[in-house]
Amino acid sequence: MMKQEQSIADAGRVRQLLLDWATAARTGARDAILQGHDPDVLVVVAGSDVAFASGLIKCGGTLLDDRTFEDLVRATFCLQKRSGEWLVTHQHISRPAGG
Repeated sequence: MMKQEQSIADAGRVRQLLLDWATAARTGARDAILQGHDPDVLVVVAGSDVAFASGLIKCGGTLLDDRTFEDLVRATFCLQKRSGEWLVTHQHISRPAGG
């Protein structure tokens, strides 16, 4: 496989890893945190053994006092390939300025 083809394949694997993470977060204790996640706004850059991804996530849910909320956050993920598997080694989520 050529280097460019490998990068494209790796970017696809990283994208799927993050989409799986979103599904897990969506069905966990903080249900609906990534309910409005749009995979089309996710930007993935993958090298041979490191990658990063960033995008905007619409999140929301119900607080303990039954109030609901919606918000837009920016998410960034850093990944490393170890033993052939992509692992999230760092993530950062913040609210965009003015948001």
